[in-house]
Formats: sequence, structure tokens, C-alpha cells
Amino acid sequence: MQALSRLHTNFCARGLALVLAVCIGFATHAHPGRGIVVDADGQVYVSDAVRSVVWRLAPDGRIEAAARDVHAHWLALAAEDAVLADHVHYDAQTQQFLRGLVRIDAQGSVQVEIAPRPDPDGLDAGAFAVRGSDLVIARDSLAVIEVQRRGRKIRTITLPANERPVSSLGVDSRGGIVAVRGREVLRVDTDGGVRIIGSAPQLSRDRVLGLRDLWGLALGADGTIYTTDPGLRQVIAFDAEGAMRVVHEVPSPWFPTGLAAHGSCLLVLEHGLADGNNLGPRVSCVETGRPSRVLGIVADP
Repeated sequence: MQALSRLHTNFCARGLALVLAVCIGFATHAHPGRGIVVDADGQVYVSDAVRSVVWRLAPDGRIEAAARDVHAHWLALAAEDAVLADHVHYDAQTQQFLRGLVRIDAQGSVQVEIAPRPDPDGLDAGAFAVRGSDLVIARDSLAVIEVQRRGRKIRTITLPANERPVSSLGVDSRGGIVAVRGREVLRVDTDGGVRIIGSAPQLSRDRVLGLRDLWGLALGADGTIYTTDPGLRQVIAFDAEGAMRVVHEVPSPWFPTGLAAHGSCLLVLEHGLADGNNLGPRVSCVETGRPSRVLGIVADP
């Protein structure tokens, strides 16, 4: 835990935007992950950057480690239900943070997809998505989204100027790219055009850990775009016209970081902080017209 705390402090010092926007008051806690995906069998994978574990939640509520020593912030589901995860680690010899991409199979085998290197030569992104056989990466060092095929860049999409990086990325049923950046939700149409779908107001300054950006992304079958405002403990939705509404309030001391759509459930990845201790992660199901329910939680080791 001390090593992870130093990791977070050094991230803040280097100004990497993947990290929680605030360092003061959080230096003793590693930042949580926001990645959550569901495979064809209904197994839910979540990133836990506090413990550097990717957990697997079975439909019956059992939780086990799918991969250990993977410090991931974001996940994506690739072919054959393999899980892609970014992986960050500190190389003491070079005193640099290295970032790459790994593939986790159903047996827990971890294979390197993009070799860990210092950014901008490394993964240079905390958010990515899979579109068919293509890997879609939102770069941190440049305001661009890059599309790769078999390791080769085939397309670069320039985003409108904004000092905040993309925190979450997804692909809709038509192949369009959706991105969450700062307080905005962007859509990249198949012709390459970029537009801001909607933005969330800042509202209260009294926020969990001072968090001000939106995190997480889920795409509803009806075109609704879901994201989270962890600082306000809210899950919010944007319709096709960009109108925003709050769809769920997460009770304290929990706060939502990631989302995934699965059947009638909007799966919410939640982390908590109480009495100086990190809680969870846990996964809840939010359904229209029903009380939310917790599907599984990682207990303290």
C-alpha cells in the first residue's frame, strides 16, 4: 500500500491527468480504477488500481482475481472475451513511470499488447476501446483519438481544444466513437466529425476528494449515454439532444467511477473511502423503477 501511495503522489507531482484531479488529502490513497466490462457469459471485470488487481465477478456473486499485479485504470473487451487493460508501473532503475497495454484471458494469463514505455512512447492513454479489429486510443499528450489496426496507426482524429484529457472511451452500435472529457461528452461520427453532445454543470464545490471531472461511460441501446460524476456521487445520463438528468445517487461513503450496460442493469463500479481506509471496489445494479442492489464487493484482504 505504501508503494501505491508513493505512486499516486508521484503521479500528481508529474501532472499526469489520468490521476485524480486533486492530490492534497489523497496522497495516502492510490487512485481507484474506472474500468468495468462484461463478457458474453455475464462475468464482470473491474479494475482496482488501489490493489493493482483486475477482479472478476461471476453471475452468482463470487469475486476472484482475474489478474494480479496489473495497475489498470481502464478496461476494454476484445475478441474472444479477452480483457484489455492499461498497466502502469514505476521503474526504479530509470525512475520513470512506464505505461503499456496487456491482454488478460479467461485463464488469467497476462500477455503484453503494447510494451511498457515512458509516455508519449508508451500507451500514452488511460482510455481506449475496441471497434471490430481496431484499437481506439485517446492520447494524453495530444488532443487526438488514434485508431490502430494490427499495431499500425490508420487514422488520427483531432479533438476540439480542451486542457482536460479523455477519461473514458466507447464505441456505439454504429461504429461511432463516444468520449468523456472533463465535464463534456463528445461524439466522433463515422465520417470523422467531432461534436460536443452535452456538458454537465460544475454545481457544488463540496465534492468527494475534490473530484470535478466526469468518469466512466456506458451506452444504452436507445442511444442514451451514461457517465458518472464521482465528486457528487451521481450517475448521470445524456439523451440524443444533450439533455442531462441524474439517474442514480450513490450513498456515502461510496462514489461511482465506472459504468457498463448489461441487460436491464446499468452496472456501476463504486469505490469508497471511510476513516482513512479504501473500500471495495463493489459493483451495483441500477434498474429503472427498482431499488439499486449490490451484486458483489471486494472485502478488505
